[in-house]
Amino acid sequence: MARNTVDFWNEKATSSLVGRTVTGARYLKKEEMVALGWTKSVLVLTLDDGTLLFPSMDDEGNDGGALFGQGPKNEELVFPVIAEYLLDREPWAPRSPSNSDPNPGSYVSQPSLKKWEDPREKRTLMNLLKRAQRQEKLHYNCEPSLRELQEQGYISRMSKVRQGRVSYFTVELTEKGRNYGKKTA
Repeated sequence: MARNTVDFWNEKATSSLVGRTVTGARYLKKEEMVALGWTKSVLVLTLDDGTLLFPSMDDEGNDGGALFGQGPKNEELVFPVIAEYLLDREPWAPRSPSNSDPNPGSYVSQPSLKKWEDPREKRTLMNLLKRAQRQEKLHYNCEPSLRELQEQGYISRMSKVRQGRVSYFTVELTEKGRNYGKKTA
């Protein structure tokens, strides 16, 4: 019998999950996102008894959430949320070490957003730029968007920082990046 809230949920998790086997892993489909009222696709794990598990951003199920984990060699595992407008885009992936890129561990940027085909794309990138102007720590899932801003000449340098189990980016802005959104006299 549960003595407190943690014990209650530990027992619930144990009875629901221990002994189960993951038989499938995929991301939510657009139809499922609509049914949930979500704007983000998340990882869905299917268990051997038909149970589906997927992360939410909060207990109320307001939208999808990222799934974090730790691998057998203490490596960080992250299964990010994918915004609805990015679902049909080409994926970004690690560049190969043979690439002539001076930073072989970096990522290929998303397809060019210079035409701003979707106004949400421009808003997302420009909000990210404003956060960089305020010198905020930027979550490492922002890397493809930061690379896009770098290609457009707003960012001169990006640095990945690891603090404990959390990774984030700090950026140095170009003059164009520092002046974005500021009124000129």
